[in-house]
Amino acid sequence: MGEHQQQVAKKHQRMEFDELADAPLEALGLASSDTAALKQAPGIRTVRELADHRLVRRAQAIVNLAGPNQSPTATKEAAVALMDGCDLQRGACRGRLQGWCWSGVSLPCASILAVRRSGRASVPDRADRMGRTTPPPPLDITTVFPELAPLARRAVRLHPRAGTPHEGDNSLGGPLLWPADAPWPTCGGLRLVDRRQPIAPEDLKRSRELDALERERWLTAEEAAQRRRIFAGAGVIDFVAGERIYTEPQPHQHPVALVPVLQLYARDVPELPFPEHTDLFQLLWCPNRHAAPWWGPRPHAVWRRAAEVTQPLAAPPAPRFDEEWFATDYVPLRCVLHSEPVVEYPDPCGLPTGLAERIQQWDTRHDGLYSAALSTAPGTKVGGHPSWIQGPQWPQCRCGRRMQHLLTVASGEFDALGRWLPLEDRSDPTSTAPQPYVGPDPWPPGIMLGDLGSLYLFTCTVCAERPLAGTMQF
Repeated sequence: MGEHQQQVAKKHQRMEFDELADAPLEALGLASSDTAALKQAPGIRTVRELADHRLVRRAQAIVNLAGPNQSPTATKEAAVALMDGCDLQRGACRGRLQGWCWSGVSLPCASILAVRRSGRASVPDRADRMGRTTPPPPLDITTVFPELAPLARRAVRLHPRAGTPHEGDNSLGGPLLWPADAPWPTCGGLRLVDRRQPIAPEDLKRSRELDALERERWLTAEEAAQRRRIFAGAGVIDFVAGERIYTEPQPHQHPVALVPVLQLYARDVPELPFPEHTDLFQLLWCPNRHAAPWWGPRPHAVWRRAAEVTQPLAAPPAPRFDEEWFATDYVPLRCVLHSEPVVEYPDPCGLPTGLAERIQQWDTRHDGLYSAALSTAPGTKVGGHPSWIQGPQWPQCRCGRRMQHLLTVASGEFDALGRWLPLEDRSDPTSTAPQPYVGPDPWPPGIMLGDLGSLYLFTCTVCAERPLAGTMQF
């Protein structure tokens, strides 16, 4: 470090975290060439701006630690954990921490060139290291509707992309940091099983006639009654087999091991409401159809402290599938994540009544701009507002409070060429062409929930155990 850099670093050594978060990049103690390289990115001049761009986890740690209520011991432990787990995504910096001392807390040197977990180094594939950036909104909608300002919420788009994550990485469909001596969870819910019943040939013929009539006009009351009699409470008629299909809840005949869905570390996604003494969130689900409210995979959430997992499980047990196609629809593609915070406003159907009517009128005059580009981000995300498909369904916690949106797991990530298509994907022809969601070569995340549906999960942050509730819509 040159003399000038030493003077700059010394100047910022005793800053409080709140001050340091808005200090210039030189406060990081980087070489001048590294600082110049980082400043080439648009809009990056301060530590906070750098953290918002997710280019260097070192800066993210500084911003996360900013606050008046941190004790010196807790601050040191959190800082060391964040610094030791930081993941350099752009490769512009090659420095090391220089034993900085902030508010009397001395931090040891820590390499930022790899994520270290469980005594091993893990660096994602080169293709996986490219971050994802959502284009800015074409309009600040709060200048048109100031009432939206207090309804803004911070969401984190996870941007799953096919890769080779390890148990020390954030991942979708990747390996979990799971204790070898802990039991692997199995499903305790009721699965949905199809029961078939033959239909009389004359009823099958009449049902086809009614279907043809309905394509031309509304059915009369008498015709609708005929249809109800033929269906006899069944959900679907299989015209090929000539059978009614009833879907009924039944217990599993054998234990069914859950499959990994999502793993998120607090160092990278602090927006999750981690319970005290936890820093790792893990989501699993049973890859079969289940009764309400899930109507598909049944989820199970685990909050744990990563440092307590000293001997990770080598491989989870294999699941059982009630139907062959569940193995493709309900088992995610192995993906690395590129978390990115964005600001959202409520889904059009989740707006207060009076405001909803005014925004709907405005949206009609502006080609659906609010719905498509200004409200909720699509895809798998943490927090923010749910992007409802069939309208709001907020669960109530047993404590009486309405639960808050924890995360969404979605079948798809974005619409081609819309605002939510990341900048880094716009030059990739495979991103803007129709993609298979499941099959031998699916587009991430490689799942199909109903008909391009989403699983919405909710929790109560007042209850310490973080109860889980949710529903699937498609």
